[in-house]
Amino acid sequence: MKNATYLFQNPFREYHHSESRWSAMAQIALVWLSDKKISEIPIYIVDNDRLKVTHDKFIIKEFTCGNTIVEGKMTGTPFQINDWPNEFLNLSPDIVHWESSGKKAILIEVKTIGATVERNTDVYSHLNSFLCSRGWKSALYYLLSHGHENNKDWVILKNANARIILWEDIFIAIKDQPIAQLFDADLANYCERPE
Repeated sequence: MKNATYLFQNPFREYHHSESRWSAMAQIALVWLSDKKISEIPIYIVDNDRLKVTHDKFIIKEFTCGNTIVEGKMTGTPFQINDWPNEFLNLSPDIVHWESSGKKAILIEVKTIGATVERNTDVYSHLNSFLCSRGWKSALYYLLSHGHENNKDWVILKNANARIILWEDIFIAIKDQPIAQLFDADLANYCERPE
């Protein structure tokens, strides 16, 4: 068994699927898991240069194609905020989920291979804080493999007290389900959890 980073390199390292494709696949998986009431996966933090599972769970609830957007330009419209700051207008978080009735927002930054969290860590944290200041229960997560290759990202995520969800846990949740066929791989081979 391997971690998800090995899957991201297919068909081969120099010619692999884009992160946009993986963001869309994650959204589809989250919508499917929500519909099937498979509702939680672990949340990790970086602690002493390794991933540590927390007591919290990432709750997958009420995700639909109508309230979960992939790489959409951020505006105040879904959040009913008229004075949306200009600094957020060019942001396109990988996945945004919102529930207007409970004023709940989830921002997910997806990483596969060849990309770093460094560029947007501060601005996404600021966006998350802004939503919270406007009465939203907002949470920011990073979806990546525990085999993530950019070592400086682990330091950045640790310093940001980032909440991390793992591709491997999503794969574990869907590997025996019909939706796994969309991934065109035996996901059971890429479910290795961190030590």
